[in-house]
Amino acid sequence: GKEAVAAKNWDDYNLYKHKLSDSSLLPYLEYSYYEATIQESDPREILRFTSRYANEPFANTLRNLVFTHRSKDQDYRFILDTANYINSPYLRCYLYEAQIKNNELDDDAFQQEWLSRLTLPSNCGLVEESWLKKKRSYDLVRNKIEQLIERHFLTRARNLLPFLPEAEAPYYEHFIKLLFNPETLLNTSQLYSDSSRFYRLVIKQWAKKDSIAAQKGLDYLQEKKMLSEPHFIELRNQLAI
Repeated sequence: GKEAVAAKNWDDYNLYKHKLSDSSLLPYLEYSYYEATIQESDPREILRFTSRYANEPFANTLRNLVFTHRSKDQDYRFILDTANYINSPYLRCYLYEAQIKNNELDDDAFQQEWLSRLTLPSNCGLVEESWLKKKRSYDLVRNKIEQLIERHFLTRARNLLPFLPEAEAPYYEHFIKLLFNPETLLNTSQLYSDSSRFYRLVIKQWAKKDSIAAQKGLDYLQEKKMLSEPHFIELRNQLAI
Protein backbone atom coordinates (compact mmCIF):
# COMPACT_ATOMS: atom_id res chain seq x y z
CA GLY A 1 0.00 0.00 0.00
CA LYS A 2 2.75 2.46 0.89
CA GLU A 3 4.47 1.67 -2.41
CA ALA A 4 1.29 2.71 -4.22
CA VAL A 5 1.21 5.97 -2.29
CA ALA A 6 4.88 6.64 -3.04
CA ALA A 7 4.22 6.03 -6.72
CA LYS A 8 1.03 8.11 -6.58
CA ASN A 9 -0.84 5.15 -8.01
CA TRP A 10 -4.22 5.97 -6.52
CA ASP A 11 -6.04 3.05 -8.13
CA ASP A 12 -3.74 0.61 -6.34
CA TYR A 13 -3.99 2.69 -3.16
CA ASN A 14 -7.79 2.45 -3.16
CA LEU A 15 -7.52 -1.29 -3.79
CA TYR A 16 -5.26 -1.75 -0.78
CA LYS A 17 -7.48 0.54 1.28
CA HIS A 18 -10.48 -1.64 0.50
CA LYS A 19 -8.57 -4.82 1.41
CA LEU A 20 -7.54 -3.30 4.75
CA SER A 21 -10.98 -1.91 5.57
CA ASP A 22 -11.31 -4.17 8.60
CA SER A 23 -7.64 -4.14 9.56
CA SER A 24 -5.86 -2.18 12.29
CA LEU A 25 -3.30 -1.31 9.61
CA LEU A 26 -5.74 0.87 7.67
CA PRO A 27 -5.06 4.08 9.63
CA TYR A 28 -1.34 3.78 8.87
CA LEU A 29 -2.04 3.45 5.16
CA GLU A 30 -4.34 6.48 5.31
CA TYR A 31 -1.66 8.37 7.20
CA SER A 32 0.80 7.66 4.37
CA TYR A 33 -1.76 8.94 1.89
CA TYR A 34 -2.47 12.16 3.78
CA GLU A 35 1.21 12.80 4.34
CA ALA A 36 1.90 12.43 0.61
CA THR A 37 -1.06 14.63 -0.39
CA ILE A 38 -0.88 17.18 2.42
CA GLN A 39 -1.23 20.11 0.02
CA GLU A 40 -4.00 18.60 -2.09
CA SER A 41 -6.18 16.93 0.54
CA ASP A 42 -8.89 18.76 2.46
CA PRO A 43 -7.11 20.01 5.61
CA ARG A 44 -10.28 19.73 7.68
CA GLU A 45 -10.64 16.12 6.62
CA ILE A 46 -7.08 15.48 7.76
CA LEU A 47 -7.70 17.12 11.12
CA ARG A 48 -10.81 15.01 11.65
CA PHE A 49 -8.69 11.97 10.85
CA THR A 50 -6.10 12.98 13.48
CA SER A 51 -8.88 13.31 16.03
CA ARG A 52 -10.20 9.82 15.30
CA TYR A 53 -6.72 8.42 15.86
CA ALA A 54 -5.52 10.92 18.43
CA ASN A 55 -3.52 8.31 20.36
CA GLU A 56 -1.52 7.18 17.34
CA PRO A 57 2.03 8.57 16.93
CA PHE A 58 1.22 9.92 13.46
CA ALA A 59 -1.63 12.16 14.68
CA ASN A 60 0.59 14.99 15.87
CA THR A 61 2.82 14.67 12.81
CA LEU A 62 -0.11 15.16 10.46
CA ARG A 63 -1.57 17.95 12.57
CA ASN A 64 1.75 19.78 12.49
CA LEU A 65 1.97 19.38 8.72
CA VAL A 66 -1.52 20.78 8.20
CA PHE A 67 -0.92 23.93 10.22
CA THR A 68 2.59 24.41 8.85
CA HIS A 69 1.28 24.42 5.29
CA ARG A 70 -1.71 26.62 6.18
CA SER A 71 0.72 29.12 7.72
CA LYS A 72 2.98 29.06 4.65
CA ASP A 73 -0.08 29.71 2.50
CA GLN A 74 -1.09 32.53 4.88
CA ASP A 75 -4.45 30.87 5.39
CA TYR A 76 -4.86 32.52 8.76
CA ARG A 77 -8.66 32.28 8.75
CA PHE A 78 -8.38 28.49 8.59
CA ILE A 79 -6.00 28.44 11.55
CA LEU A 80 -8.33 30.62 13.62
CA ASP A 81 -11.39 28.55 12.71
CA THR A 82 -9.71 25.24 13.60
CA ALA A 83 -8.01 26.38 16.81
CA ASN A 84 -9.72 23.58 18.73
CA TYR A 85 -7.29 21.13 17.07
CA ILE A 86 -4.26 23.00 18.38
CA ASN A 87 -2.70 21.08 21.25
CA SER A 88 0.98 21.99 21.55
CA PRO A 89 3.26 25.04 21.99
CA TYR A 90 4.47 24.55 18.42
CA LEU A 91 0.96 24.78 17.00
CA ARG A 92 -0.05 27.59 19.33
CA CYS A 93 2.67 29.68 17.70
CA TYR A 94 0.78 29.38 14.41
CA LEU A 95 -2.39 30.42 16.21
CA TYR A 96 -0.66 33.47 17.71
CA GLU A 97 0.65 34.36 14.26
CA ALA A 98 -2.85 34.14 12.80
CA GLN A 99 -4.20 36.28 15.63
CA ILE A 100 -1.57 38.94 14.96
CA LYS A 101 -2.41 38.99 11.26
CA ASN A 102 -6.05 39.57 12.21
CA ASN A 103 -5.21 42.12 14.93
CA GLU A 104 -6.65 39.93 17.65
CA LEU A 105 -3.66 38.57 19.55
CA ASP A 106 -4.51 37.70 23.14
CA ASP A 107 -1.59 39.51 24.75
CA ASP A 108 -2.20 38.03 28.18
CA ALA A 109 -2.32 34.47 26.84
CA PHE A 110 0.88 34.94 24.88
CA GLN A 111 2.58 36.55 27.88
CA GLN A 112 1.61 33.57 30.03
CA GLU A 113 3.09 31.24 27.39
CA TRP A 114 6.25 33.36 27.17
CA LEU A 115 6.71 33.36 30.93
CA SER A 116 5.98 29.67 31.41
CA ARG A 117 8.64 28.47 28.95
CA LEU A 118 12.32 29.29 28.91
CA THR A 119 12.29 29.22 25.12
CA LEU A 120 9.50 29.11 22.59
CA PRO A 121 9.45 26.99 19.43
CA SER A 122 11.36 28.43 16.49
CA ASN A 123 8.16 29.29 14.61
CA CYS A 124 7.25 31.77 17.35
CA GLY A 125 10.05 34.20 16.50
CA LEU A 126 8.01 36.76 14.59
CA VAL A 127 5.17 36.61 17.11
CA GLU A 128 7.56 37.12 20.01
CA GLU A 129 9.22 40.07 18.29
CA SER A 130 5.88 41.70 17.52
CA TRP A 131 4.66 41.19 21.08
CA LEU A 132 7.84 42.54 22.62
CA LYS A 133 7.74 45.66 20.47
CA LYS A 134 4.14 46.36 21.42
CA LYS A 135 3.80 45.24 25.00
CA ARG A 136 7.16 44.65 26.55
CA SER A 137 7.98 45.05 30.20
CA TYR A 138 11.64 45.71 30.88
CA ASP A 139 11.42 43.66 34.06
CA LEU A 140 10.01 40.67 32.16
CA VAL A 141 12.68 40.92 29.48
CA ARG A 142 15.46 41.39 32.03
CA ASN A 143 14.35 38.34 34.00
CA LYS A 144 14.11 36.21 30.85
CA ILE A 145 17.59 37.26 29.70
CA GLU A 146 19.06 36.33 33.08
CA GLN A 147 17.31 32.95 33.04
CA LEU A 148 18.61 32.26 29.53
CA ILE A 149 22.15 33.21 30.48
CA GLU A 150 22.04 30.98 33.53
CA ARG A 151 20.89 28.06 31.38
CA HIS A 152 23.46 28.90 28.70
CA PHE A 153 20.96 29.83 25.98
CA LEU A 154 23.30 32.62 25.00
CA THR A 155 22.13 33.37 21.48
CA ARG A 156 18.51 33.53 22.65
CA ALA A 157 19.55 35.89 25.44
CA ARG A 158 21.44 38.09 22.98
CA ASN A 159 18.40 38.26 20.70
CA LEU A 160 16.42 39.87 23.52
CA LEU A 161 18.95 42.63 24.24
CA PRO A 162 17.36 45.10 21.77
CA PHE A 163 14.23 45.04 23.91
CA LEU A 164 16.05 46.42 26.96
CA PRO A 165 16.91 50.07 27.60
CA GLU A 166 19.98 50.77 25.48
CA ALA A 167 22.15 51.48 28.52
CA GLU A 168 21.52 48.02 29.99
CA ALA A 169 22.42 45.90 26.98
CA PRO A 170 26.25 46.16 27.37
CA TYR A 171 26.04 44.63 30.84
CA TYR A 172 24.46 41.40 29.59
CA GLU A 173 26.52 41.39 26.40
CA HIS A 174 29.62 41.43 28.62
CA PHE A 175 28.66 38.10 30.20
CA ILE A 176 27.39 36.55 27.00
CA LYS A 177 30.76 37.19 25.36
CA LEU A 178 32.61 35.81 28.37
CA LEU A 179 30.49 32.68 28.44
CA PHE A 180 31.17 32.09 24.75
CA ASN A 181 34.91 32.66 25.33
CA PRO A 182 35.76 32.46 29.06
CA GLU A 183 39.51 32.68 28.38
CA THR A 184 39.10 36.34 27.39
CA LEU A 185 38.33 37.20 31.01
CA LEU A 186 41.98 37.91 31.80
CA ASN A 187 42.05 40.54 29.05
CA THR A 188 38.85 42.20 30.22
CA SER A 189 39.45 45.49 31.94
CA GLN A 190 35.84 46.47 32.61
CA LEU A 191 34.20 44.32 35.24
CA TYR A 192 30.80 44.68 36.87
CA SER A 193 30.35 44.60 40.62
CA ASP A 194 27.44 42.80 42.27
CA SER A 195 27.53 40.20 39.50
CA SER A 196 29.06 37.27 41.32
CA ARG A 197 26.48 34.78 40.03
CA PHE A 198 27.38 35.53 36.42
CA TYR A 199 31.14 35.48 36.97
CA ARG A 200 30.61 32.16 38.72
CA LEU A 201 29.07 30.85 35.50
CA VAL A 202 32.06 32.11 33.50
CA ILE A 203 34.54 30.22 35.66
CA LYS A 204 32.43 27.06 35.62
CA GLN A 205 32.21 27.25 31.85
CA TRP A 206 35.96 27.85 31.59
CA ALA A 207 36.68 24.90 33.86
CA LYS A 208 34.90 22.59 31.39
CA LYS A 209 37.54 23.51 28.81
CA ASP A 210 40.65 24.01 30.92
CA SER A 211 40.49 23.81 34.71
CA ILE A 212 44.11 24.93 35.15
CA ALA A 213 43.57 28.10 33.14
CA ALA A 214 40.22 28.63 34.89
CA GLN A 215 42.13 28.82 38.18
CA LYS A 216 43.88 31.94 36.84
CA GLY A 217 40.48 33.43 36.08
CA LEU A 218 39.29 32.62 39.56
CA ASP A 219 42.34 34.29 41.08
CA TYR A 220 41.80 37.32 38.86
CA LEU A 221 38.17 37.72 39.94
CA GLN A 222 39.06 37.21 43.58
CA GLU A 223 41.75 39.86 43.33
CA LYS A 224 39.23 42.28 41.81
CA LYS A 225 36.69 41.35 44.51
CA MET A 226 34.10 40.27 41.95
CA LEU A 227 33.01 37.06 43.70
CA SER A 228 30.98 36.50 46.83
CA GLU A 229 32.68 34.40 49.46
CA PRO A 230 30.34 31.39 48.95
CA HIS A 231 30.90 31.48 45.19
CA PHE A 232 34.66 31.75 45.59
CA ILE A 233 34.76 28.78 47.99
CA GLU A 234 32.53 26.70 45.70
CA LEU A 235 34.69 27.40 42.66
CA ARG A 236 37.97 26.92 44.51
CA ASN A 237 36.80 23.52 45.73
CA GLN A 238 35.56 22.53 42.29
CA LEU A 239 38.86 23.44 40.62
CA ALA A 240 40.85 21.62 43.29
CA ILE A 241 39.28 18.27 42.36
